[in-house]
Amino acid sequence: MKISIGTKHLAFAVVANFTIAAIIGAYLHSAWEMHNSLVFGLASCLFVFACVLSLYFWVIVLWHILQPMKSLIDTLYNTVHSQLPAPGEELNHLTVMAKISYILRVLQDNARQIELAAKELKDQKEYLQTILETIPDAIIAIGADGIVQLVNSATEKTFGFSRPELVGQNIDILLTQAGSKNYRRDIERCLQEGEPPLLREMREMEAKRKDGSAFPIEIWFSSLRYGGQPVCLQVIRDVSLRKRNEEINAHYMHELESSNRELDDFGYIVSHDLKEPLRGLQTFSNILLEDYESKLDEEGKDKLRTIIDLTKNMANLLDTLLYYSRVGKTALAIHETDLDEVVRKVTEALSIKLKERNVTIEIPQKLPCMICDHVRIAEVFQNLIGNAI
Repeated sequence: MKISIGTKHLAFAVVANFTIAAIIGAYLHSAWEMHNSLVFGLASCLFVFACVLSLYFWVIVLWHILQPMKSLIDTLYNTVHSQLPAPGEELNHLTVMAKISYILRVLQDNARQIELAAKELKDQKEYLQTILETIPDAIIAIGADGIVQLVNSATEKTFGFSRPELVGQNIDILLTQAGSKNYRRDIERCLQEGEPPLLREMREMEAKRKDGSAFPIEIWFSSLRYGGQPVCLQVIRDVSLRKRNEEINAHYMHELESSNRELDDFGYIVSHDLKEPLRGLQTFSNILLEDYESKLDEEGKDKLRTIIDLTKNMANLLDTLLYYSRVGKTALAIHETDLDEVVRKVTEALSIKLKERNVTIEIPQKLPCMICDHVRIAEVFQNLIGNAI
C-alpha cells in the first residue's frame, strides 16, 4: 500500500504525541510519589525532548500541507493575472498573502461584473417582454412538433384562450378544419428552409376562437433557432373588421355606380327634353323675323334676335350641363381656344343682365389663344363677369 510522505509524517506525529504524553505522565507520576529528584529531572528532560520532537513533526506536516496550497495560489494567480511580465519576476516579489489578496480582489471584480451582466440581461429580457406584450398583433412560437411554446397578451385577446391554456398545446386548437389544410404545409416549409428573412411570407386563412366562432386572419411565417432547435414564429392579425369594411365599401361602391348611371341617364334625358321647347322658340322667332319683318319695328326685331341668341345660349348651357355630369369619366376636351370668342359668347349670354344694370364690357386688347378646355374656361369667364356685375 502506497502512502504519501505527508501522510506518514502526520501518522508519526500523532503516535509520537500520544506516546510522549503517556511517558511524561507516567514518569511525572512516579517521581511525584517517590519524591525522587533524579527521576523527576529525567522526566523533565524527556518532556523537553518530546516537545522538540513533536514540534519537528508538526513543522514537517505543515510544510507538506502548505506547499501544495502555495502551488495552488500561484496557479490561480497566473490564471487571473493575464498580463504578468517575464515568468518568475513578479511572482518572486509577491508574498503569498499578497497573491491571495490579489486573487480575492479579481474574484470580487468578476463577481460584480457577473452581477451587472445578469442585471443587464434581466433588464433586456424585461424590455423585450414589454415590447412583445405591447404589440397589437398576436405572436405565437411553435416547435417542429406543432406545440405552442410562447404567446403574447394579444394572442389571448384575439383567440379568447388564457396563456396557460395555449402553451404546451397543439396549434390545431386555433384553426378550423378549412384553415388547417394548408397550414401544416406552410409550417413544414418554414422550418425546413432554415432561417428566412423575418416575416417574409403572409397567408390568409380561417381561425377559430375559444367559443368555436370562425374568423379570418392574416398570418406571417418566419423561422428561427432556439436551443439548437428550429422554431416557427407566427404573427397573426385579426382582419374581421377590415373584411366587414371591405364588404360595406363594395356594397356602397355598387350603389354609387348605380346612382351614377341613373344620373347619367337623367342628365341625358333632361338635356334632350329641355332642348325641344328651346328649338321651338328659336324656330318661331325665325319665322316671325322672316314673315313679319315688314310689320315689326327695329325694337321688335332686336328682341326677336335676342330671343334667338338666348335660346342658343340655353342650348349651349344644357350641353354644358350634360358635359359636367360626365366630368371625371371622360378626358378633358383640351384644344386651342380663342378667348376673345369665349368672352363674346359669355357677354351675349349675359346681355339682358348687362342692359338692366347698364354695364358695358370693354376689352382693351385682343385676348390670346390658349390650349385649354373650352367649356371650363367659358365657365370661368362667366363666373368672373357675373360676380363683377
